[in-house]
Parts: sequence; structure tokens; C-alpha cells
Amino acid sequence: MRSSPLIPQTPLKDETPKEIIKKIMDYVKDGTYSTEVFLKVFTCARCGKCSRSCPAGLDTLMVFEPIKCRLAKEGKLPKAAKKHQRIP
Repeated sequence: MRSSPLIPQTPLKDETPKEIIKKIMDYVKDGTYSTEVFLKVFTCARCGKCSRSCPAGLDTLMVFEPIKCRLAKEGKLPKAAKKHQRIP
């Protein structure tokens, strides 16, 4: 069962939540970047539904925001955001 209402509308639709979170945690731990990480954190609607349904109790909102900042500092932003980029 999917938690996020947006994931079925993205290329991540065939990934399980467990697969997506594993890739996100790999990025957090050792910087292993993947398109899945980018897509998940930047398509997050911040509804909190995935956090509420996570069997491990992971607060995804607390994880995604620092990842967005890290990706932005690495120059990995959605095209629409790049023209407004102001990162120190």
C-alpha cells in the first residue's frame, strides 16, 4: 500500500516505500545519490502521511528537509527552482 498520494504520478510508482527509504538513507549515510532520492524529496507534498504510516517510526519530514538543502548545495534542484537559487 502506498502512503504518498503523489508517488503513483512519478517514475517512482513501481518502487516500494521500503526501496525508496533505503536509497534515501544510503544518501544520508554515505552520499550515494540516486534519481529516486531527488524525486522523492522534491515531490513530497509534506502531508505527513508516510511518516504516520512508517512501521519504523521514521519522521520523513525531518529527514527530507536537510536532504533538500544538501541537494541544493550540490546544485541538484528542480529546473523551476534553479532560476531562483540563493544558497550561501
